[in-house]
Amino acid sequence: MSEARTLFERLAEARARFQEEADFRKVSGDGLRFPYLPIEQAKPVIERVTAACGLTILPLSLELDDSGSREWDKASKYSGEPTHWIQLRGTVRFRIACGTGPDDSIDMDITAEAMDNSDKALSKLYTMAYKSMVKIVFGFAESPKDDPDATQEEIPAKAPAKPAPKRGQTASPCFSAESVPHSPDALISLPLDLKIEYTKAKTRQFVLAVGGPACAYVSYSGGKDSTVLLHLVRSIWPEIPAVYIDTGLEFPEVRTHAMSTDGVVVIRPAKSFREVIRDHGYPLVSKEVAKAVDSARRGLPSGLARMADEDGRYGYARYAYLVDAPFSTSEKCCGILKKRPAHIYHKTTGRCPIIGTRATESRNRMDQWKAHGENRMGQRVPSSNPLSCWTESDIYAYIDRWGLRLPKPYPQGYKSTGCIFCGFGITCDRNRFVRLKSTHPRLWEYCMRPWGEGGLGMEQVLDYMCIPTGMHQTTLADWGEV
Repeated sequence: MSEARTLFERLAEARARFQEEADFRKVSGDGLRFPYLPIEQAKPVIERVTAACGLTILPLSLELDDSGSREWDKASKYSGEPTHWIQLRGTVRFRIACGTGPDDSIDMDITAEAMDNSDKALSKLYTMAYKSMVKIVFGFAESPKDDPDATQEEIPAKAPAKPAPKRGQTASPCFSAESVPHSPDALISLPLDLKIEYTKAKTRQFVLAVGGPACAYVSYSGGKDSTVLLHLVRSIWPEIPAVYIDTGLEFPEVRTHAMSTDGVVVIRPAKSFREVIRDHGYPLVSKEVAKAVDSARRGLPSGLARMADEDGRYGYARYAYLVDAPFSTSEKCCGILKKRPAHIYHKTTGRCPIIGTRATESRNRMDQWKAHGENRMGQRVPSSNPLSCWTESDIYAYIDRWGLRLPKPYPQGYKSTGCIFCGFGITCDRNRFVRLKSTHPRLWEYCMRPWGEGGLGMEQVLDYMCIPTGMHQTTLADWGEV
């Protein structure tokens, strides 16, 4: 079949593949259709055949119907302790897509009900809606009594001929001919439970596309985002390795935390941070600004033009003073210390990275997400960013829900535990090195020590940029809010 297949041709192929692969219509010796798949067994089959047919199934939104919801307390039949129960009714919108064009997707609104204790009701509501959706799309049956094509003779005697519908399971499919445009804002506003399902769906799609779990790895820094990502990915494929790049720039506590995680592969760059500064310059402000400053210092027309731009989104002209600074500036640090070792690991193992970056962290990441989505298959090394739609509050909510362990710098007030000495983002987080002095004074001293004495020489750099260095703070009271 040609690549110009329509959405409905792909759906027909996926339905046929599912029924063949699942083999749930196989006729047994006594004439019964057997086996019928529970949803837990059917779900990975569905994800595998949809990926093979170039389809994606994603949850887009959840709207709760207050009129169909109620709450009450009842005693546990095991412990006798009172537990809080919730009955929910809501509509989940699913999108089935094979591209980004106006005719490449359909949306289905599935209404469902669920009743469970307060911690599980929302997740169960989504599962009920998902069941209803796949029954419609794939002709899926969990048991003989759910099979619309089963005859009376094919149904076991213990099952009623016309079973009553299951409680809490009503579906009202609504196919839309017009595709709702992809909206990052809509994805960012999804509740956490739907984001979890969305992330798992994107991760499965990517891993299957690159060849399975033997061809993928989690890029793991030991920070909060990659900790959440690793937990999510290993809930699907526990065997996928976590790859930690030991750049020498991480907080000692983060490094210890990362290297003590099960299944971690440690790789290292060929150069140290000090060697990168010596050969190329300091990473300052942002990658875009640092690249422009470096180009302008070398007299390249593109760099000179950018440094004269006062109205652009990065405000390059504000940093024109760095062109004549007594030190060099460059964006090459990340490429040398992180991307190059990761590329060598890919060439050696054939594994492709799953990365825990979020689009809300920077304008550049938001632009990349809008342009390429979560799974970027057209790159030299395919990669996935399945947490793109997550916010920082989502990350902490997931950590609290699962009781995940975080390294010490987070309780000390650090929002990010990236490279300690990095100057990217310094104009937005001006007290970064003052905070470092209060929590890790020996690292701060190495950072500020003059270059000729074996340090990084950051005191000169920060003073030139009018950024607080921490040199004049001598007591905790001097630091104030850092």
